[in-house]
Amino acid sequence: MILRGIYVVMGLGLFANGIYMFFASESWYHQKILGVEDTGPMNIHFIRDVGVVYAIIGIGLLWSSVNLARCRIVHIGVTMFLIGHALEHAMEILTGDLPRSHWYIDAGGVFIPAALFLLLALPPVWRRVNPEAAKAGESSPT
Repeated sequence: MILRGIYVVMGLGLFANGIYMFFASESWYHQKILGVEDTGPMNIHFIRDVGVVYAIIGIGLLWSSVNLARCRIVHIGVTMFLIGHALEHAMEILTGDLPRSHWYIDAGGVFIPAALFLLLALPPVWRRVNPEAAKAGESSPT
C-alpha cells in the first residue's frame, strides 16, 4: 500500500533528522545542502527543540504505518505542521528574509511534503489511499 510506504519513508527520514538535530545540532546547522544558515544565527536550544518535534512526528508516522485503520488524526496533525512550516518558509521568501533560491532549496524538504500530505488528507483521496480506515469505520472529516 502506497500510504504505508509514504509513512515509513517520511517517518524514518523525519525521525532521523530530529535525532540529528538534537544530538549534533551544530553539525546539522552547518550542512550547506539544507540552506539552514540562511535563516539566521545558530541557536542550539531552538534546533534541539525543533529536533524533538521532528522526532515525535517521525514516530507518529511510523506508528501510522502499522495502524492505518486508526491513523487519520496523526495524519491531520502532521499535515498541519508541514503546511505551517511551508507557509513560514514561503512568507520568509516573499518578504525577502530568505533568498528567492529557497523556492528550489526548500522544494523537496518543505513544500512538496506539505503538498503531498495535504493532498492525501482530502477526503476523496484519503478514502482511496486508505481503504483500511474505511473498513474500520474511521470517519473522514468533510
